[in-house]
Amino acid sequence: MELERLQDLSVIYWLKNKFSAYPFVQIIDGYPEGKLINPAVAVEWDVVEDFVNEMGTREWLHERLWNIDIYAKTRSQRDEFTYKILNDLKETIAVNDYNLGFPPEVSPTKIGGLIPVRKVAKNIRINPTLVDELYYRATINYVATYDLKR
Repeated sequence: MELERLQDLSVIYWLKNKFSAYPFVQIIDGYPEGKLINPAVAVEWDVVEDFVNEMGTREWLHERLWNIDIYAKTRSQRDEFTYKILNDLKETIAVNDYNLGFPPEVSPTKIGGLIPVRKVAKNIRINPTLVDELYYRATINYVATYDLKR
C-alpha cells in the first residue's frame, strides 16, 4: 500500500480506538453510501499537498487534510462526539504499516506519525423537510504533516 493509504487507515483505526467506549458508533472509511446508520463517524481524505520544506534542499513536507464527518441521533450526541474528536486530535497519530495485516489479528509496526497542524469544526444544519429521519451533523477538517521520526 502507498504511504497515503497507510495514513488513511491509521486515522480510521485511531478513531476506532478512541471510540471503543462507544461500541454503538460506526467508524466508516469514506463518505457513507446507501442508508445511513446513526450514529456514525466517517473519515475521507480531501487534500494532499507537498511543498519544499527548506530552500536549497530536496526535502518535502507532506501535508494532508481529512474530513471527519459526525452523524448523530441527537444534538447532544453530535456535540459530545465533535468535542471528543477535537480534543483528541491534539496528539500525534501513529502511522502504522498495515501491509502485513490488520488488528486485532496483526499488531502493525509504527512507521511515523501525523503531527496536527490545524483543525476546524463546523456544525452542519439539516433541513428536516428534506430527510426521512432527522439527524444531527458536524464536520471536522483535520490537517496534519507526516513525520518519519514521530
